[in-house]
Amino acid sequence: IEQIELELRAPPSTQSSASISIDDSQKSKPQPVDAPQPSENLPSMGSVDFGRIDNIIAHRRDALTLIRKASDVPNLTPSMSEKVSRPLEPLIDAAAKDPNVKWRRRFGMNDGTSLFVSARENESTPDVAELFIVSDNPEKLVLHWGKTGENADWTLPPKEIWPAGSTQPETSAIAVESPFVPYPGDFIVPLQAITLSVPLSLNIAAIPFVVRSNDETRWWK
Repeated sequence: IEQIELELRAPPSTQSSASISIDDSQKSKPQPVDAPQPSENLPSMGSVDFGRIDNIIAHRRDALTLIRKASDVPNLTPSMSEKVSRPLEPLIDAAAKDPNVKWRRRFGMNDGTSLFVSARENESTPDVAELFIVSDNPEKLVLHWGKTGENADWTLPPKEIWPAGSTQPETSAIAVESPFVPYPGDFIVPLQAITLSVPLSLNIAAIPFVVRSNDETRWWK
C-alpha cells in the first residue's frame, strides 16, 4: 500500500493532456498480479494513470472532465471502443445520454471484465459531484482512495464523504478503504459499485485511487 501511495503522489507529466485521447485504447491490456503485497509491477489503475479525476472544483462548468496521466504507459487499458464487456452496456449507454455526466470511461480489468467510471453533477444538489464506479468483476472489490489539493499530495479524505463501511487501514495515514456493494438491477451477471459524493465546497482537486480484491491478492492501480 505504501509503495502504491508513493507512486500515486508523483506529479503529473508535463506532457499530459487535459483531454482524453483515443490513443489510450491502443495501450496493452493488464495482467493482474497475484501477490499479497502490492509492488511496482502491479497492473495500473487509479490516480496518475486514470483514477485522478481532476478539476473537481477549479472549473465548475467542466467539473470532473479532466484526467491527469503519468508519462509511463498504464497497464489497465481504456476499452470504450471494445465490445467485450456486455454486462455494463446499459449503464454506459445511460451515462452517454445523461447531460449531467461530465466524464465517463470504461476500462478493461482481467478475464474480460471491466470497470466503468463516471463523474456526474447532481441536478438536485448542484454543489455536489458524484463519482460512480461499477464493475462486473467477480472478485469482491475494495476501493483504496484519498484526495488531493492543488499541490497534488495525497491526503486523507474528510469523514463526511466516506461511503458506508469505509475504514482507514492501519498501514496508511492518508487513505480510506471502501467496499464495493452489490448494484441492484436486472443484469446478465451481478455487478458491484461504489459512489462518492463530493461537495465542491471542500476544494478537492482530485480523487486518486486504486482497486484491490477483498483478500488483497490482486491490485489494480
